[in-house]
Amino acid sequence: MKRLQRFIASLALAGLVLCLAVNAEALTRGGKMIYARNADSLFLDPVLNERNVDIWILTNLFDTLLQPAPDGRSVVPGLAESYSVSDDGLTFTLKLRPNTKFADGSPITVGDVKWSLDRARNPKNGTWNFTLESIDSISTQGTDTVVLHLKHPDPSLTAALAIFNSSIMSQKLFEAAPGATDADKAKAFAEKPVGSGPFILTSWQRGTQMVLKRNPYYWQAGEDGKPLPYLEELDFQIIPDDATRILKLQAGEVDGAEFVPYSRVAELKGAPYLNMTLFPSTKVT
Repeated sequence: MKRLQRFIASLALAGLVLCLAVNAEALTRGGKMIYARNADSLFLDPVLNERNVDIWILTNLFDTLLQPAPDGRSVVPGLAESYSVSDDGLTFTLKLRPNTKFADGSPITVGDVKWSLDRARNPKNGTWNFTLESIDSISTQGTDTVVLHLKHPDPSLTAALAIFNSSIMSQKLFEAAPGATDADKAKAFAEKPVGSGPFILTSWQRGTQMVLKRNPYYWQAGEDGKPLPYLEELDFQIIPDDATRILKLQAGEVDGAEFVPYSRVAELKGAPYLNMTLFPSTKVT
């Protein structure tokens, strides 16, 4: 399969990997995208994490109950196909999507959801647990319903359930990892994490290369009605030097690159075979 025809050079990755993988302009299935990163990931655990170099990869390996809408202004169903909030705002009920699986083929259960959110909201775990502070307790009903009992109404909870630290993990696989503490198990599990996102980590040469391949059990369908992602493989090349990344991009040795120096933007915009994309990385409201 020929490489993607569109080449991306951006100031920051910021989630572009998945966007590129599901872009309606790339409905041809299969193929590999080679992407030049300026730095390698360090620790692939969604709860005990706060680094962008990890988060950008985690969002391709793990799924959340809800997902950010394409416009970034709301949320849409993810592993939960629907949710409802009680009139008093103190009960948040989620109905899980049927037949979802982790990348090893094992089913995602209500027990996994409860355990994942309990771990994510634990004040001792990571720095993002504050996003789930309003949850007082979690219960399950049957095989497809999870109920969040809140301390107080929380209009930000829908957004919190779409953040990377609320990713749903396999309790069985995590607890099977060696280690006496949560941090020890997280360190072992993060070497080859198994989630339910569109891609699976299949190879990781620290500081050199990371390879992700499509998850055959991924639940979400593309515009052609078949399961995403469209791509078969993502090959991340770790190239810290700006000039080298740009040279490889110009030579067609990589399909995309990040953190392009602003002084090179006009030059790359003028290249007919490149798509130089600028976007705001931060907004304060």
